[in-house]
Amino acid sequence: MRPALSQRLWPVLLWAVSFVLTACPWGVELFPRFAPTSDAGVVDAGRPIMPWGTWAASLPVAACPSVGALVVNTVADEPVSAMHPWEAFTSTAETGPSLSFREAMWVAANHPGPDTISFDAATFPVDAPATLELANLPMPQNLSDLCLDARGRGVVMHWGAESVGAPTNAWRVGPRSLMVGLVFATVPYHFEIVAGGQVAGCRFRVDDPQAAGDGFFSLDLSGGIIGPGNVFAGPGGLSISAPSLRSEIVGNFFGIDPQTAATFRLNRGAMLWSGVRGEVVFRKNLFSLSHAGVGIEAPFPSPPEARLVVEENTLTGASKAISTVMLRGRIGPDNLLSDNGVAIELTQSTMTITRNSLFNNGAALVGAGPAPTGVFIDGGIGGLCPAAGLVEAFSDASDEAEQFLGDAPCDQSLAFFVSVAPPRGRNVTTAFTALDGGTSLLSAPVAVP
Repeated sequence: MRPALSQRLWPVLLWAVSFVLTACPWGVELFPRFAPTSDAGVVDAGRPIMPWGTWAASLPVAACPSVGALVVNTVADEPVSAMHPWEAFTSTAETGPSLSFREAMWVAANHPGPDTISFDAATFPVDAPATLELANLPMPQNLSDLCLDARGRGVVMHWGAESVGAPTNAWRVGPRSLMVGLVFATVPYHFEIVAGGQVAGCRFRVDDPQAAGDGFFSLDLSGGIIGPGNVFAGPGGLSISAPSLRSEIVGNFFGIDPQTAATFRLNRGAMLWSGVRGEVVFRKNLFSLSHAGVGIEAPFPSPPEARLVVEENTLTGASKAISTVMLRGRIGPDNLLSDNGVAIELTQSTMTITRNSLFNNGAALVGAGPAPTGVFIDGGIGGLCPAAGLVEAFSDASDEAEQFLGDAPCDQSLAFFVSVAPPRGRNVTTAFTALDGGTSLLSAPVAVP
């Protein structure tokens, strides 16, 4: 018998956490590893739980400039009125004895050059997070060279029902900007992350009843970097609409807590819109969609220059783990897709699917091209191809592709032979990829005596 899904996720979760702590390529300065400390004595299955700000501080993300940092030292927001004097502030000399988050954002927006906004430790203690109740007021929209840093602090962002749906209440994470360590209980609209912007170690839990729905109101990615260490829960997820820009989503957690493995409702993980024309890369993310949902989807026809790359991710529990329409790119290597209704669904997509592990899904591949035929076992794995290309062979207890065994080219006679002795007592399946891309359905399973 296979272990329960939660048991199988623990080793994967530990691997994913190890990755985001040590291996992110854009980490300029590695923060010291924090010893696990209990958050008010909370312990899950014997594992001490770090406060979120401590977790975020342990991620390998570049340090923010500390000289001249704007330090928010009050949870109070500015009053709702016809007058908004803070929108013209250029320094803390104009803000009075306390500095609100909204004032700090406008000072940073109006000040030339790099800016850092941090949070006072006494006002926002890491083990007793304070909530910023943000009013229905505009935030600056064109931010660049800004580091919004809540590492080592407890900062929760919350907008009331009157703010949800207002596009000017969220700010842009613009070029050369970083947002790290924040917890969002609600999100008013799309946060737009543009080329050169990065969001890391933020928790989009979206647990407010007023935020219920199916919308993508967490992040709108237009060529930036998401990761490492973000958590997405609630109805929203990632909305990707990058025109001619490369977007990277690396080392994040969708529908699952990185410390406890607790799962959350997440209707959808990430969606590519029809405007995408650049390359979108998903790498080393963990999707646990046990409360139903779609992991990675591109439901609209995409132009030829659009490209999706999905590698080294784990996707479990979804109605569909990966679903694309008229899209080029690559799924693999080293994705693990298990316990989904459908692992991979393709509709007129020229996707290369290579060296993944697919098992215990309702269906492994749907909508792909013709599979190899006449598969036989005789000192190796042979059969016939539908055209010239490459065949990959897999071993599985059923009819999927759990363990990659090897590959071989299809010669001019449209035959292949993989010189690998498959494991006894299991089945062999094969998949074919044409020379110009596009991978087939899996062949019918052949039992190995």
